[in-house]
Amino acid sequence: MYKISLIIPLTLLLVFNVTSGTPGEDGCWSCLERTLNMICQKEGGTSVHTVDFANCKVNCWKPFFGTPSLQQMTLPPGTRCGFPYKVSCWNAINGCAFSGSCMDVLQHFEQDCGFHSTSCPNCDALVLRDNIIEHLKSTCTARVIQVVEAATSTSTSGSDQRAYLEMKQLLEKIRDDHLYLQTSFNRLSEQANIVSARQHESYETGVTRVVDLILEVRTGLKTDLEARIVSCKTDVSSEVSKLNGSLSIATEKVSRYVRLSSAPREQIWVLEDWRNMTDGALRGTPAVTESPLRSVRGYSVSQVVKMAVDASHVLRFTSYIRFHSGPIDDELEWPFRGVLNFRVVHPKDNMKTVTRREDISRWSPEEYFGRPGHGPNSPYLLYDKTAESLENAGFIVNDKLCLSILS
Repeated sequence: MYKISLIIPLTLLLVFNVTSGTPGEDGCWSCLERTLNMICQKEGGTSVHTVDFANCKVNCWKPFFGTPSLQQMTLPPGTRCGFPYKVSCWNAINGCAFSGSCMDVLQHFEQDCGFHSTSCPNCDALVLRDNIIEHLKSTCTARVIQVVEAATSTSTSGSDQRAYLEMKQLLEKIRDDHLYLQTSFNRLSEQANIVSARQHESYETGVTRVVDLILEVRTGLKTDLEARIVSCKTDVSSEVSKLNGSLSIATEKVSRYVRLSSAPREQIWVLEDWRNMTDGALRGTPAVTESPLRSVRGYSVSQVVKMAVDASHVLRFTSYIRFHSGPIDDELEWPFRGVLNFRVVHPKDNMKTVTRREDISRWSPEEYFGRPGHGPNSPYLLYDKTAESLENAGFIVNDKLCLSILS
């Protein structure tokens, strides 16, 4: 049997009692060195080992005895490491029953062991950490003993009398210190009141001055603002007069531009729901549809189409143009005169597109081309064709017909 004692930082003493088995199965010093270095590094210090080989029967360490540190040694073949042997927890004297390998004991001691002890601050007795509060409450032998009026007892010993006198002197000193502190506190309170009164007076003076400055600034700003308002009103009136004159000139220029603007513009309208119109007309109810308002040279116009059966029981398609009241009628010439080009656009072959040119003179009927009054004018006929001919010519695609007006 051999005993190894080593000292590491934080005054931790590890004692390993390893019992060798049969001869040749002694401890592996290489494992021991690695374990010790691991423990020391974990504690944040350097390795410091004191090894007692007084009872060791292994001779392999002797050539290295006396060296400053434990060195790695190689055991002969067939030897077995002794460090897997179990060792007990350092708190075994406190009741911990854990046992295991060296590393398991270290991990248990640092993290899991509940039998760590500490000294009572009053009686210096060793107590488990978990029980220290209960110890202080109930079992501590040095709890504070209340002072009794031992000075009045005739059986007071000389040592007790001295203790009483010392206690009395101590209390008198405490009383004097208390009076001194009270006097200092009163003096500080009086000084604080004086300083507070001075600060309050200074605050009131400052507030009064600030209020006077605000009133003075307010009066100055009000006077300046009134003067600026009068000046702004004068400037705005002058500018409005100038703008009114400029607006009149601009309006005249725009009106003249509208009147002179005669660039041709094509207005396209896609007539939808062809089949329902023809079916309704064949049942004896004429179908009439009107396009949204369009601008033709500034004139507000719409296209009107009608599907109806004539006296010969033939379904006919007719298209009209109608003039409506517009926003710039005052700037336009009335009655309307000019050239209107009506087209029935073929969707696939532009050569088959039908165009009707209508020359509107100034002597055209007022009911069609005069300035609209309380409502739109009467529609003016531009195109008349049988519905069957349009269908046979391929003008109807996806139940739609494309119409346009160019002026």
